[in-house]
This record gives sequence, C-alpha cells and structure tokens, in this order.
Amino acid sequence: MTSASPTPIESGGASWRAAFRPLGPVGAQGLTQACNLGGQLVAIAWVGHQAFGSVGLGLMVAATAVFVGDLGYGPWMLREVARDGHWLPEWRAATARRLLVLLPVTLLAAVAVGATAPDPSAGMAVVAAAAPGILLSAFLPGSVLYGLGWARAAALGHILRYAVQAVNLMLGAALGGDSFALMAGYGFTAGIVVQLLAGLAAGLPAAFLWPSWRAGLPPAPALRVWGLSLLGTLNDRALPLVVAVAMHGVLSWLLIAVQVLQGLAGMLAQVDRLVVPGVVRGHHGGIAPAALLTGTTAALAVAVGIAGALLQPGLIAPGWLMLAEWHCAMVGAWSFPVLFARDAERPLLLMIAVVLPVSLGLQALGAGRVALVWLLGVRVGAAAVIGRFSAVSAGMPALARWWPATALVAAALATLVVVPA
Repeated sequence: MTSASPTPIESGGASWRAAFRPLGPVGAQGLTQACNLGGQLVAIAWVGHQAFGSVGLGLMVAATAVFVGDLGYGPWMLREVARDGHWLPEWRAATARRLLVLLPVTLLAAVAVGATAPDPSAGMAVVAAAAPGILLSAFLPGSVLYGLGWARAAALGHILRYAVQAVNLMLGAALGGDSFALMAGYGFTAGIVVQLLAGLAAGLPAAFLWPSWRAGLPPAPALRVWGLSLLGTLNDRALPLVVAVAMHGVLSWLLIAVQVLQGLAGMLAQVDRLVVPGVVRGHHGGIAPAALLTGTTAALAVAVGIAGALLQPGLIAPGWLMLAEWHCAMVGAWSFPVLFARDAERPLLLMIAVVLPVSLGLQALGAGRVALVWLLGVRVGAAAVIGRFSAVSAGMPALARWWPATALVAAALATLVVVPA
C-alpha cells in the first residue's frame, strides 16, 4: 500500500454510498464488530464466563481509556485535514496533549480494574499489557487518513487492528491460565501498533509519530465535541440502569436490544468519516442521501419492532419507545457531520448540553418511582428534540424530518391491534 493509491473523497451522495462498502467506514466498523464479537465468543467457549469476566472488563476499561484520551481530536482533525494541507504541526501538538492525558488515565484504568474486577490480578494484567497500546492510541491515524481521502487505507488499518486483537484473545484462551490475561492485553497493544504501521505504509510521514510540545488547551471545537461525546456515552449507559431498576424481570431481553441498537448506531455513525471531508471540499450532495438513510433507519426500526412484539408481546410499549429513541438519535447522527463540516455545530452542541442533563436528571429522579414507559418517554422526548433541531439545521427536506416518526407511530399502533398484549 503506498501513497500513490489513495481513495479520493467523492461527491456528497457517492460518499454516503462508499461508506457502506467493505472498505468504507461503516463496512469496516461492521467487520471489526464481527472480529471482536467472534473472538470473545470463542474465548468464552474455551475458558468459561467466569474466567472471561475479569479479562473482558480489563479490555473494556482499556478501550474506555483510549476513548477518553481522544480529547475530541478525532472529528476535529478529520475536518481540519480535509480543509488545510498544513495539518502536520497541529497533529503533532495534538499527540503531545493526548499523551499528557493518557498517562494518568492509564494509571486510573489500572486502579479501576483492580477495584472492580472479580479477579483483580487478571484485570490488572490485561491493563498492564495494554498500557503501551493505550499510550500509542495518541497517534491513531484514522481521522487523518480519512481527512486526506485515503479511505481504504484507514478502513484496512482499522480492520487489521481488531483482527489482531481477536486472534491474540483466542490464542490466550487456548493457552489458558495467566497467559489468557496477558495475551488479551498484548493483543490490544499489537492491534494498535498494526494500525499505526498501516498508516505509515499508506504514506504518512515519519514525523507523524513525533509529538510537538506546545502550551495551551486543545481547540474549543474539539473540546466541545469531546465533552458532549462523554455526555452521550453517559446517556447510553444510563438506559440499562433505568431498565434494571424499573423492570428487572425483563432485563436480559431489553439489554440484548440495547446492545444491538447501540452497536448498529455506532456502525452507521461512521459515515462522518467520508461526509465531513466531502462537505469541507464543497460537495454538498449529502443531504438527500442523509434523508434517505433517515427513512431507512425508520423502516428498520419498524421491522425490528414488529419482530420484537411477536417474540415478546408483553414488551410492546418499552420496545417501541426504545426504537423511537434510537431512530431519533440516528436522525441526529446523519445530520451532525454536515453541520460539523460547515462549522455550524455550536447551536446543536449547546442544545445537547442542556437537554441531555435535564433528561438524565429526570431519569434519576424517576427511577424506581414511576413506570418504565415514562422514563423511556423522557429519553424519546430528548432524542426527538435534538434530532429534529439537527435535521432542520442541516437542511433536511421537510418530508424527511417528519415521515419517519409518523411511520413509527403508525406501525406501533398497528402492532398493538394485531399482537395481543
């Protein structure tokens, strides 16, 4: 793979289509999810749930540390690289600031695992072996590669990273004993090293890996996106807790639904890797595909809702409310990349900063005191306000703003009639 063979960003509509190819960002995310899930299932089959628990927790904490250490530079560099050919100095400053944050975050990760894992020694062994990878995540090249238009190189590096992690996890499970935890952690580090090497092989300069120590905080747009990403993650993690408190008898079913929907949302949101650079370069044809995909997510939610109602008739109302929230969140996910590429995201971020804390506060006050449907209704209301505001701000066609929600309501009513409660 060389720098002579980048995949240029295409026009707006083509960018959306390219996102779903196997080496597009959505397709690559799907393959990495498959690698991750496959490796974990094999490891569980070989070592058992109990032995996997502490190792799995260690890997989750390591991944969380990487997420926290991003500081919002991922989406910000994606936009700035597409906009300006002189991005390397800013990147080098970004890596230095990330390292300064990742050092204490890695130590906190080890402490957290040691305090919470069923087997503290196994959990801490995972984090210790993963520590070099956590620090090297400061240099992860995905956003830069997508910003440059080297989409295939970015996707391939991402896929290889998780394939390496899965192989190491399975090897560790096969070896058993203390080797399981260490191999899982070393696999985490090795995967990140492979992703870095893939970026260099694609043509990134060697100076890409040299931090530049510069005083000051990260750019305000990056910090805003980072802070609200943390807030969004908190909102996502609150849903299983709300379900557990209000309706623990069906927790397993609803937790499966939550994981499937959130995993699917994470995959579909990867379109921003192509849409942001495309819009920055003046390709404004992404609105119509965004509207089409909004309708597609609505149709998918309807299909899942009907299937779920047939399988679990007693969960019709909670199921439809969860699907409605997911769909409204996806409207925002399709709209935000367009706004961010135009430097027009600040009003939306300010709204999210107000609406989500209010929603979380109401959920905390109501948990255990009111029925689950009311708590889910609060979540739907918050997601609907944010989704509609983002769709209007991005210039979505009027029909695309309203018909998906109407379809959800109509299908929910039809299901209530067809399926006995």
